[in-house]
Amino acid sequence: MIKNLIFAVSAAALLAGCSTPSQTQSTMSPAAEREAGINAGVDMAIANIRKNGLTPMTADQCIEQYPADAMQTMNGVTFAPRDLCLRVAQKYYSSAATEKPASMREQFELTMAQESEAKAAVSQRLKDPESAQFEGLYGSRLKSDHSKWSICGMVNAKNSFGGYTGAKPFMYLPGNGVVFPGEPGSIDSDMVRLGCGGD
Repeated sequence: MIKNLIFAVSAAALLAGCSTPSQTQSTMSPAAEREAGINAGVDMAIANIRKNGLTPMTADQCIEQYPADAMQTMNGVTFAPRDLCLRVAQKYYSSAATEKPASMREQFELTMAQESEAKAAVSQRLKDPESAQFEGLYGSRLKSDHSKWSICGMVNAKNSFGGYTGAKPFMYLPGNGVVFPGEPGSIDSDMVRLGCGGD
């Protein structure tokens, strides 16, 4: 854990020591320039931590590890290790909480037989099967088990008054039938969202 933090602090401090004026004519004050350098360093440290499969200290561990008045100089820049540690922890863990987890499902191209099977099953659930208009059909399967798959898409069909109702999403589960989403938050709606890769 300490090694991870030293890695993060070093990267941040080195970046913070980069001299912007020598590369471009900066209009920032020295304090603003230093702050921008440290923020860039924190971003780089987090990127490297993730790249290497590491995790930085938590905020509590930063406070426990570094005294509040401790200062360190690296690459000509003096900084407070606790402050830098806290910046890395805050940004890392807040972004980790808001990042969308990787989907467990993936799309795949349907065969003509699979597409026909899905269209036939969906059509049977409609008031006017002959009027069915399909679009955007695709297969969705678990990345870890390709035997668990579904067929998703949109269908538009005529109602009992003879008018088209507008395209609606559906999910076809081979051997289990067709699911149309209900109200948002309903079981059917969640089934379609998850089964079609919207996790």
